[in-house]
Amino acid sequence: MGKIKSVYEHGIDRVWYDSSNIIYSECDDVLNSLKTIKIVFKDGRAYIYYDVNVNDYLLFRESASQGKAFAKYIKQYKFNKIDNFDILKINSELEALLNEESSINKEKLFQELETISNNVNQ
Repeated sequence: MGKIKSVYEHGIDRVWYDSSNIIYSECDDVLNSLKTIKIVFKDGRAYIYYDVNVNDYLLFRESASQGKAFAKYIKQYKFNKIDNFDILKINSELEALLNEESSINKEKLFQELETISNNVNQ
């Protein structure tokens, strides 16, 4: 269990998890500030947690079990439920990222094989 994929861009840390309960988190990374975190559960529920200590977020994100870490580090923070959250969008984004990563890895492998082949033929 743990992280499947993480992406950091435009000041937002986005992470997909291989967890029995939690599939995604998103953290606004504002320097010297408490964090606002979005957490999405497998059943489609989504919540925003406010004023989260960065250490609690990092312990949650890096844990081998997001469910246990959520209960220990995040659950006590003030939150609001997000109504009508589109869980399919989160899943589609992960699939696209993994497919892109797979294509890049294949391209890199072919380039390395070509280099090796050229060196052998010289």
